[in-house]
Amino acid sequence: MVVSFIGPRGSGKTTIARRLGEVLEWEVASTDEAIERVAGKSIARIVADEGWPAFRERERDALRACLALAERQPPGKGLLLDAGGGVILDARNRELLRAAGSCVYLTASAETLAERTRADGNRPALTSVGDALIEINTVLAERAALYRELADLVLETDQLRAEACVTILQQWVMVRCGTCSL
Repeated sequence: MVVSFIGPRGSGKTTIARRLGEVLEWEVASTDEAIERVAGKSIARIVADEGWPAFRERERDALRACLALAERQPPGKGLLLDAGGGVILDARNRELLRAAGSCVYLTASAETLAERTRADGNRPALTSVGDALIEINTVLAERAALYRELADLVLETDQLRAEACVTILQQWVMVRCGTCSL
């Protein structure tokens, strides 16, 4: 079973996937980490050197590689995928995510997302706007419908600490999985 976490940057995908992985004792994969590992450089450097189209190609390859890890999981265990925020922009990626299992859309208000991401210099700008809040609103307008289309569950993380999200998701995963065990 694969549970993919989708949503904008700052929504909690990485933190929640890692913590849930510890609780469930499931493997956790990250498309962004896979891209950086293969490229030997940060996403910001990839985008600066090669541009967004080249990054999106790398992202597609990383998604396939991460999803392939699910096939190697022991019975009763699965894979939690921390999918990059823009992975849903490519129709082929959306099909891969749908076919792989369930998608959890982690979301928060634009103000919360801007606050969470404002100080992170490792993330390349997604637009030429320059202001984090305007950029996030622009990106959400472009992507929110795609996230919702894929989502089997939408979890708003504004008022929830990571631990509360993990508790909710642990129960949700166990119900969806049926035969999985802790």
